[in-house]
Amino acid sequence: MSTQSLLRFLERMKEDLDSPSKDKRLTYNLRTHSFVYNEALFISEFLKEMKSKSIEDPELEAYVIRIAPDMTTALRTTLSNMNKVANGRQKISAAANFVEKGGDLSFVFTTDIRTGLTPNSWAQGQKDVFDKIKRSYHKAYSAFFHGVYGHLQKQTGEGANENQGAFEQAYASKGEGKKRLYKGRAMHSGHKMGQGVVETRVREAFDEHKKTVRQKNNERKCLAEDALLRDLEKLGIDLILMRNPETGVMEFEIAMEGASGNIARGAEMKAKLDTLRKRLGELLEQGDTIGELYGELEGSDTLLRIDRKRVIKSIADRYKKNPNVTVKTEDTRVKLKTKTVSKKIKGANVVKGNRGDIGEPKLPAGRASSSGGEQPKFNIQNILGVINAQLQDRVGAKMGDPRLENRSGRFLESVRATDLSQTAQGHPSVGYTYARDPYEVFETGSGTRFSSAYRDPRVIIDRSIREIVSQFGLGRLYTRRQ
Repeated sequence: MSTQSLLRFLERMKEDLDSPSKDKRLTYNLRTHSFVYNEALFISEFLKEMKSKSIEDPELEAYVIRIAPDMTTALRTTLSNMNKVANGRQKISAAANFVEKGGDLSFVFTTDIRTGLTPNSWAQGQKDVFDKIKRSYHKAYSAFFHGVYGHLQKQTGEGANENQGAFEQAYASKGEGKKRLYKGRAMHSGHKMGQGVVETRVREAFDEHKKTVRQKNNERKCLAEDALLRDLEKLGIDLILMRNPETGVMEFEIAMEGASGNIARGAEMKAKLDTLRKRLGELLEQGDTIGELYGELEGSDTLLRIDRKRVIKSIADRYKKNPNVTVKTEDTRVKLKTKTVSKKIKGANVVKGNRGDIGEPKLPAGRASSSGGEQPKFNIQNILGVINAQLQDRVGAKMGDPRLENRSGRFLESVRATDLSQTAQGHPSVGYTYARDPYEVFETGSGTRFSSAYRDPRVIIDRSIREIVSQFGLGRLYTRRQ
């Protein structure tokens, strides 16, 4: 990697990430957004928000569950009417997309779609896609929110006044006189996990400037993305918060979520962004001297890289025996630094070679190498050890609302890879397991009321295994829950 090209990359990344977040947010508000509403998820998020304000009561929970279907019906009507308005004013090829499937109501919003609803005063007019989402659920959610407040006012018995007071303290106007309720303080339009403003900003900045980093020994070629990420990590730049490119960066998915959780998640991501900005600044202050920090990243292979190449070669050689499989891997030839040997080896004849090469010493007759001259071979099954050494850390990093949360540690400790086999087509297949009792209830298709696409344990385990195995360049990979 060229030091100067790396410095240019770091400088441009910092410039992009130092730009005001508000400007980026306004830009993103004009991009395509998919609004997804799920009644069960909404109930869960609302009750979690109430709990964060110390508003807990079995009667309240029962009431919320009872009136939530009314909100769903009202929202369905609004979205359906919006779909008709949008389709009536556009070509069929650009029609709005309202879909109801599997308990989800979803609507795809673009700048061109007209909803027939008046935009908020703070919005960027009819083009503001994010505002269109908020306006779409305004009527249905307003009736629900005020219904909850009315229920709290009618409650009697122990703790009734405390619940109403806590509700007003959190969501009502201050001062004397009639209280004005602010429903937006309870529920937010939240981005899907990993698709927030910060994650998207970092991904866009990285994609924009990554090609400026050149290879150390060939300035005409860009450094590969995986290699750049590994080297940045060694420099103390952790881009794990960066948006996954598979989700794209031109679209966003929005759902209603509790305000407290959304605010906390936003603060966490802002702190990570600030840490990234600080580290970029520190590296830029070091200037050309940062070359000393990563001098070993390109060129000779480290012992770790040598082991990795031997693992890849061992695995690839096995699959190359299958005539129906085409195997492509990175360069698995091991590069070793050479040094001039000046010390004589007693009893050995040194064969001279080209300058910079070391001749092979010939051992005296009758003395043989104990290894027989063969390199140690890596058993393909040892890849399970590599996976299990990293799997729980990877899964743990992905846990957190709205996915499974790491509270007791029981789930995380039960996650492990069990076996590695080969499919009929010659592709590797990794088996894994976790404590299915009680966590299997969260799997989609489990048939329980806890079934959730967000909390399905298989999703984060599958992604974690793929991240770990990707370093071996095996191509297509399958995973199996045992």
